[in-house]
Amino acid sequence: MADPVIAAAAATQNPPPSAPQPAAPPAKAKGNAKAAAEMCPYALVVRGPRQGRWRAGQHFGPTDTTLAAGTITVEQAAEIEADGALSVRKL
Repeated sequence: MADPVIAAAAATQNPPPSAPQPAAPPAKAKGNAKAAAEMCPYALVVRGPRQGRWRAGQHFGPTDTTLAAGTITVEQAAEIEADGALSVRKL
């Protein structure tokens, strides 16, 4: 015979579902985050300081680095353009 105290405790810990729960939306893939972001519609030519500088996941040194349109997000472009240590031209 089951102990009524244990049965009552088990019932409060695992109550039966009162109604079916809707399915959760599928989780976004981590690698797909870039695809969901708005891509920059223009190219940038960026030159960094002699010792180099990292910004928006990119490394910029003393020579021009061209970032083609659609290869970085709008947020990354804004971060690069706002950095006073980088020389930036839009194409």
